[in-house]
Amino acid sequence: MKKEKKSTRQMILEAADAEFLEKGYDGTTTASIAARAKVTHAMLHYYYQTKENLFEMFVQKKMALVKEAICPPARTATPGNLAEQVRYIVSHHMDFLFSHPELPKFMLKEICFNRDRLAMFAAIAHQDGNIMDVATGLKKAAEKEGLSIGFDIRTIIIEIALFNISAFISADIRSSCFGEPEEAVAAMIENRKTENTERILKMLGK
Repeated sequence: MKKEKKSTRQMILEAADAEFLEKGYDGTTTASIAARAKVTHAMLHYYYQTKENLFEMFVQKKMALVKEAICPPARTATPGNLAEQVRYIVSHHMDFLFSHPELPKFMLKEICFNRDRLAMFAAIAHQDGNIMDVATGLKKAAEKEGLSIGFDIRTIIIEIALFNISAFISADIRSSCFGEPEEAVAAMIENRKTENTERILKMLGK
């Protein structure tokens, strides 16, 4: 019985993920999630109550993936080497987005342009100790090189995410609207890794 409940929960979560990615928050309903999961509407409400609860779990799961892409690589960079740490974070986040091509447009539309959801996203990020560790590591590396950081260093993680997401939005437009070949788009993404690294280092005063 317990196994069946877990299976039902998983089906609902997977259906919610697919619905949110395809239709966005406003276009998704608990009824459409239930239909996709092949469960009754009442069963969905029994497990998760509201669409908002499912969406928050969806955001938390994507945040966990982003954290996994950013945090371990940043810790493997040379301690105290600011340029290398930034390069690692930018590059690995880019690689993460490349392997999850549906996320950039979703983040831009559903998170960045919605004040309430952006606040929710920021609250989750601010409470995450691993992300704070990475931000603190960047600040220490900058200070070791004689740079003075006069702003909340956590905003650098947000800037990296925004710069990288914009690169994939541009890649999607160039590919779908102008028919650029995959090789050219891939080369543009690689170039953006270097450009975004330099932009972040400039923001840090380097």
